[in-house]
Formats: sequence, structure tokens, C-alpha cells
Amino acid sequence: MADNITLDAGSGGATLATDDIGGTHYQIVKLAHGALDAATIVSTASGLPVDIRGSNATVTVDNGGTFVVQEDGAALTALEKIDDLVLLEDAVHSSGASGILPLAVRKDTIAAIAADADYHPLLVSNVGALWTEHAPGEVDAANSTTSTLGIDATFTGTGKDVLPYHTVTITLDSSHNSATDGIKFQFSTDDTNWDDVYPFTYTAADGARRFQFPVTAKYFRVVYVNGGTEQTHFRMQTILHHGNTLSTIHRLVDDIHPDRSAQIIKGAIFAQTAGSGDFKAIQASASGILKVSTSVEDAVHVEDEQHSTGDSGMMLLGVENEDQSALTAGDKDYTPIAVTPEGNVIVKQEATVTVDLAGNNDVTIDASLATLGTTTYSETSTKGMTVGVVRNDALATLAGTDNEIAPLQVNASGALYTVLSAGTAEIGKLATGTSVIGKIRLVTATGDEVTEDTDNSINVTIVADDVGIGGGTQYTEDVVTANPQVGNAIMVERDDVLSGVTPPEADWIGLRGSAEGALWVQDFNSDAILSDTGNIKTAVELIDDPIAVLGTATYTETSTSGMIAGAVRNDALAALAGTDNEIAPLQVDEDGGLWTHPAAGPLGGCKMFTSVDLDDTEEDPTSGPTTIYGIYAWNATAAPLWLQMFNTNTVTVGTTAPTNNFLIPANADSDGAGVVLPIPVCGLAYSTALTVAITTGSGTDNGAPGAGDAGIVILYQD
Repeated sequence: MADNITLDAGSGGATLATDDIGGTHYQIVKLAHGALDAATIVSTASGLPVDIRGSNATVTVDNGGTFVVQEDGAALTALEKIDDLVLLEDAVHSSGASGILPLAVRKDTIAAIAADADYHPLLVSNVGALWTEHAPGEVDAANSTTSTLGIDATFTGTGKDVLPYHTVTITLDSSHNSATDGIKFQFSTDDTNWDDVYPFTYTAADGARRFQFPVTAKYFRVVYVNGGTEQTHFRMQTILHHGNTLSTIHRLVDDIHPDRSAQIIKGAIFAQTAGSGDFKAIQASASGILKVSTSVEDAVHVEDEQHSTGDSGMMLLGVENEDQSALTAGDKDYTPIAVTPEGNVIVKQEATVTVDLAGNNDVTIDASLATLGTTTYSETSTKGMTVGVVRNDALATLAGTDNEIAPLQVNASGALYTVLSAGTAEIGKLATGTSVIGKIRLVTATGDEVTEDTDNSINVTIVADDVGIGGGTQYTEDVVTANPQVGNAIMVERDDVLSGVTPPEADWIGLRGSAEGALWVQDFNSDAILSDTGNIKTAVELIDDPIAVLGTATYTETSTSGMIAGAVRNDALAALAGTDNEIAPLQVDEDGGLWTHPAAGPLGGCKMFTSVDLDDTEEDPTSGPTTIYGIYAWNATAAPLWLQMFNTNTVTVGTTAPTNNFLIPANADSDGAGVVLPIPVCGLAYSTALTVAITTGSGTDNGAPGAGDAGIVILYQD
């Protein structure tokens, strides 16, 4: 049968919509909703209100059957894309995987949008950077205290599970010292066995101390043992941090006690061979001393180390200073060794030279040691020099010509050769009025050799006879010496090994000579002088060994020697010379490590300059020599910009030519872009100062970007 029926078939009444199913009509009804006397047809625009109420009002959705959904192309595509985003745990990533772009609320100044415990959107800054906030640190009350301790008393904290944290810091201050190694920071894997322990000693005079440790085990606690004096105050606080913290900070002018903690940093230093080619690792010796070269390391010797053949050393250089002018600014400055143009070391002889001998028997060599006619001899204090002579068995001239310096001479028996001046008729005269000094025996066998003159002097005639007075020729002063010469000899006793004599002290004894005929002379400590002379000879020979001629001398591993280069210990690095360009020594720290210095910058990490709105108005990061180690610049415009960098602080953008120009690329839209400029490991040097600006063009362009369109971060040392 057909669908629909007519309500009044005879008169042609209204037609009722039905669905004819097997002869039975099922009325088709449109749903409507609304208040009394009002109806709103249910449509896609106005759905049917449903209210599920009551404690037992449960709606069960059963997908056991098949739901037929009318297919719409756009809706199907959207559903398929949503389905693509559903991934299983640990699913493998594949190329082309889809995702949903998360959106966030821009907040230039961070501030809460919702109340506590409400849902809250992600927040970003004006450049789209996600705002984040570190979780705050927490005070560990179980390892903090303000209770004072008595003599030798102990505070033991409670083990704290520190796995949720990153770093532990402890600050403490006490009125009195702890016991030696009385502070113990302990880590444990089981809260029972405290295996990882860091001991320290607290000194009250140093003030408050701060310690910081990374989490190395699950549990942590503090143990503090007081010293021998009862505390009047004790404050210790332990904070657990979710992030990293800086180590203890000290002023550069302060000395750092060895008890202070320090982070060990391991690294390798590489240098380029001869300024080109491959880089090679710089080495250190077994004792941790930086090797400058193999030969230098071989030249380092331990005090009292025994010498061995082939020991090496460093060549000692000198400065040619023939006119002996001052080489340094003032007294007590370090100065180089001065040499002549031929390379001989210049030694300046002062008026007085004191030789320090063993037993405090010092000998002073002084041009004015004794003043004739004024200086008085004292047996117990007056000192003098031993006079050396030359043995000359057959007396002959030793100097080339008249007026040259010649030594005293002795014969084979050690007797001093003497000669009377030519024409001398008298050996000596007695002063007028002298009666008798002694009596002289008259030798009558050969005549009267001794007579008295009219002026009371004694005339002595010297003749050859059998009593030992030899005859000889008299010579006139300044007359050429005859050859051979004839004269009188002084006899001395030969004594090959100098020893004591039989006569007691103060008796007369004869002169004695060595086996070679040299006259024995001796001061109170001649043995020490001889010993010191040998030491001086050895020292001079060692100094001479390392002298080498630059450009000509050849190094030989087993024979070339040199001098150990010394350095000055300087725990806090500071200038030792007065001004720039003065000679200064190498310097080492307390461990003997050689201080080295970057080309332009102090020790320590880099400084950072940041500008978030850099334009054609220049900014000065530094005012002195600068080395740059990193540059990051950004551009929030759709057109490229230019970073201008100047090696001066005197800059007019648009007129002054930049030292360097770097392009800051754009992203072709307002999302912006950035660039990290590559800097060599040695840095980019600016010898005078550093000024920066950003313009819309290169060179001397002064086009200005908009406010906040560009910025820069510079890492540097000055």
C-alpha cells in the first residue's frame, strides 16, 4: 500500500504522513519542544533538550551494534586526521607523522590568569617564548638547627630522601671553631650506611660558610662536631633545590684557604703545530707541570738531585750592555744578565768583596783595608792576604819588558830572591845617637870586613868565604837586568806536607817550602779557602755550560745542558713589575702550576651583554680591549637587518665605517629569525673598545629598525 492516509477520504480532508509497513501505517511525527502554547521544531539549529536526573538516572551507551553515520567528506577527513594523532605508548616515530599545534596566551609581563587549582593556559612572551618557572627550593628542617652545642658535642641530622632534588646547599655560622674535620656531609644509598662523606673544618674567624653538593645518593644528612669551646650561637640551614646552584663565590682580592671546596674541571688543551696544520694536545709531566717543551721538562731538577751525564737545562740569555747603563726602572727590580758585544758576562767589582768562609772566618778584600801611617795593627783582629810566589831555580826575567807586573820569585828551597839596587854602598845606617845595637865580630883572617865610619855607621864589606855569605854582583835600579844574575839565596826547610813544628808558640822558626819550592803561607782558615775555591770553580763551569749562540749552537740530547728556569709563586695573580714593558718573571700558583692568560681578558668565564631593542642608536658593551667568544642576534621583521660592530667607542652610525658587518636574516614574516655567528676558539679581538648597532642596511647605513624588532647577546672578556 501507499504511504500516507487522508483523514477524511470522502470530503478530501488533510493528509497524514505515515510509513506503510506491511499494510500497517506508522505515523511520522516531528518532534517539537517548548512551553505551553508554544512549540519549537527540533532541528540541527535547535536540538531537543534532555535532562537526566535522579540518583539512578544512568545512560548506557552500547556499541555492540552497528551505527550508520551519514558520510560527509569534510567531516570524514577531519575525523581521520584526529585519528592519526592517537599514538600508542612507545610507538615508533615515522616520517610525516601529524600533530596538533598547541596555542598559548601571550603575556608580555607574567601574571596569573586563573585562580589557584583552576585550569590555566600556557603563557608565552612577546617573542613567543614559553614562560617557565623553576620549582622553589625547600628547607630541610631535619638537617637544620639553631641549637648551640657544648664542648665536643655533636649534632646529627636525619637522613632525607633527596632523589626529587638536584642540589643540596648548606649555610652555617658558629661562634667557635668545629673539631678538626668536624663538619661531615654524608650521602647514603640505604639511610644506614653513610659511605659517601665530605669532611670540612669550620674556623669561626672566617665567618659564615656555604657548601653545595650535587645529589649523589638517595639519602643525605649533616653531622657537626663542635670543638673545645661551648658555642654561644650556632645557625645551620640546609636547602634542597630542584635546579643547579653556583659554587661558593670569593672576591679576587681574598686568599682562598685549602679547606675550601672546589669543582674539578677536566679538559684537554690543543694547539696548532707551528701555527698551521693539525692541532696536537698540550702535555703535562707526571707531576702535573705543564710542558713547554721536552727539553724544558728535562731541565727541571729536584733540589739536591744527583747530577748525571747528559742532564739538560735551559740556555741563559743576556742583554748586550757595553756602556753598563741601567736596564730596569729601579732598585730591587728583576734585571737580565748584561754581556759585552762578544758575549762575555759583565761583572762589576764593588769597592769591597767579602768571601764567606766556614767557621765565620770571613775575608774582606777592600782597596782601603789598611791606610798606611794611620791603621794600627792588632794581633787578634787584623787580617791580610796570603802572598804567592813563583819558584824559579835559575833566576831569570819572568816579565816581557821593564815596568810590567812580575811575581815574587823563590829558589828550589823556597827562599825569596832579593836584590840590592845598583850602587848601594851601605846595607843600612843606625840613627844618629844610637850607641850600640849589638856587636859584630871582626873577621881578621881576610882583613877588616867590618869598620866604623866617622858618622857612627857601620861599613860592611861582603866577600866570599866559607861561612855561607856568597859573593854577588850589585845592580843599579832601573838598569837592564844582567843574564845570568848572581845574588844571595834565602834558605827554607822543605816540608812536603805542612805540619806542626817542634818549637812552642812564640818561638822563632824557619821558613818552610813545599816539594816544588813554593813558600808555605797560610791564613787561619786556608783549607776552607781552598775548598770554597773548588766550589766556585765548579759553579762557574756549570754556568758556562748552558751558554749557547742563537742560530748556530746545535742541541744534543745527551750533552747539551742549561739552567733551571725559576718562577715566582703568586697565589693571587697580580703584576710584579712597575709598569708596562718591564721585565717580569714567570709566575706559578700555590700548586706550582704556570699562570697563563688569554690575549685580552681576565681569568674566569665570559661576561654577557644583552640588548633586546638594538637599533641605529649605538650601544657600548665595553670601553677597553675586548675578546668576543659568542654572538647571537635576532630579527623580528620580514626583511634582513645588519649588525654593525666598531673597534671604538667614538661612533656616529651612518658616518663611521664599521669594523665588521654581519647579516641578520629575516623569516619573511613577523615570527622573526635569528643567527648565531661562528667565532673561532681563540675569540674575535677588538683592541680598543666595542660598540654595536643594528641598521636596515650594511656599511655606513643608518636606517632604523622598529622598536623591539632586533636584539643581540654577546659573550666576551675584557
